[in-house]
Amino acid sequence: MRERSQEKGRAYQRLVTRWLAGAPLFGFSSQRHGDAYDVTAVSAEFGNKQFDFSLTLFTDMEEHAAVGIAYVECKYRSGGSPETQGALDDFLCNVIQACGHTKAEERKSARFVFVASAPPSRWGDYLTKPLEYLRVLSREKETRLNDYELALLATNTEILVLTEGILGGVA
Repeated sequence: MRERSQEKGRAYQRLVTRWLAGAPLFGFSSQRHGDAYDVTAVSAEFGNKQFDFSLTLFTDMEEHAAVGIAYVECKYRSGGSPETQGALDDFLCNVIQACGHTKAEERKSARFVFVASAPPSRWGDYLTKPLEYLRVLSREKETRLNDYELALLATNTEILVLTEGILGGVA
């Protein structure tokens, strides 16, 4: 049963990758960059943390003026266990820790996206007070990020809920 769930998770990730690649993100055009499950795995790593895949962000696809990388984490949950809150908190903790291990220039060009098939239960808490939410997680993980860096991180992090219906189903 767990193997079937992992299969569905990989299928969901492939659909999300196709859906996001080429879509506007953070006001930029995007294109697939790296995937944790193939030879481009190093391109899906930031601050010694591995993400499911990454997208290059461009100001203009024709000129290919890259301005950053979006690191994406996908979580598929089926109807029986749709809870994604723990996965969101783990993702945000990984992002905070990764940012604590990178230079300021690298952090400024990095964007982070959490994509789930079901909404996290405390999603609204993050949306209404992202800085406070990140402060609490940062304290728990004892990172050395200050409020300016956490505010930048809050601005550069998005949470998306993409259901099977939007993506066209998970095989």
